[in-house]
Amino acid sequence: MIKLLKIVYFLVLFNVAFSVYSNIYIVNTSNLPDNETFKQNMTTLFNINQYVNHWSVEWNYPIEKSGVITFLKAFHNDVLKINRNNNYELNLLNVVIMTYLYNLDETSYSKEIYNITEKMKKDFPNEYRTYWLLGNFYISSANPLNGYNEFKKIFIIFNNNMSFYPLEYLDDYAYACIINQMFKTGMEIYEYTAERRKIPVSSNRLYGTVEKSFSKPLYDNNYSETQVWEIIKNNNEYYLRSRMLGTLLPLVPTWGLNIFGLNNKKSFCMITPDRLLSKQKNYIGISILIEYDLNNTSYDRFIAEKRSSFPVTEKKEFIIGSQKYDVFIFEDNSRYQNMGGAKGLYITTSVKYSENKKIGIELPLEFNFNNSQDGNSLSYYTISNCFY
Repeated sequence: MIKLLKIVYFLVLFNVAFSVYSNIYIVNTSNLPDNETFKQNMTTLFNINQYVNHWSVEWNYPIEKSGVITFLKAFHNDVLKINRNNNYELNLLNVVIMTYLYNLDETSYSKEIYNITEKMKKDFPNEYRTYWLLGNFYISSANPLNGYNEFKKIFIIFNNNMSFYPLEYLDDYAYACIINQMFKTGMEIYEYTAERRKIPVSSNRLYGTVEKSFSKPLYDNNYSETQVWEIIKNNNEYYLRSRMLGTLLPLVPTWGLNIFGLNNKKSFCMITPDRLLSKQKNYIGISILIEYDLNNTSYDRFIAEKRSSFPVTEKKEFIIGSQKYDVFIFEDNSRYQNMGGAKGLYITTSVKYSENKKIGIELPLEFNFNNSQDGNSLSYYTISNCFY
């Protein structure tokens, strides 16, 4: 259910603010009634669009807000009256008008927006624009993760090829990604839309300001653990992520975790899962040490060095996807004798650097809104310099 909050939030990137919009461009106006009264109302709607397609902190426009609200409510009622045959385009227009009313602090329309769009999904299963409009509304009403999910459903339900969709949709989807901190994903979409428009991507102001917030790591330098690692939450699940190293690891809240920075082109993390209970009723501790080695060492030499460090009893290989892994089974009965000795696996692989790795580790992350329920406060979010 949509939060009844009137919150505006901005990405503040080098003192440039970008607010979220919900626009009339989603409606195919050529499929609307062409009688004179309706056409006049549509002209008025287009004329006021720049004032009502977003929520404003203060109303500093050359028209009276109360008059705009009166017009939108009247037009909303007119659309309901003439839409006797459940016309899709009129339904879509009706939702747009209600989102504009919501932006003017008429928040009671939020429940109706949600109910109508959910009904439209069932009545018009072949129309992706329903998800598009609802996604924009979720984002503009302080529900960015829900908004992103609506955009993502379109690729799952309809077509996963970006060339299938209009540029306006892709622009909104890219924004939804960036709002949910999927920066590289959003930037890749902007690069694609710029190519289709045959314009330089540098002309996209949001793309440029997001790009400036990134720093390329110098792997000869040393970095602290907080510069290398972050714990993130997505859909009530936790992950350990490093944008710098291009890695994403699932976590369980009860596990122990130690993370280390990047020193001498190496970084580590130690994960300690919950203890296992053996058949002999002994608790067995497990430790997972993950090492990232960025030194310019051949993979064969790397394996030889690791193998010489452990009493290896067996070697295996397996492939996940197209990635090959070498598995070394080691055993040392002189250690941890109360638990049957030390046993374990050492798994190695070599991964080539790829920008796509940085996209693959991105997940939509929801902001924590700590605003008061009166809905009259603002939230500002910055993209701090992060390493990619």
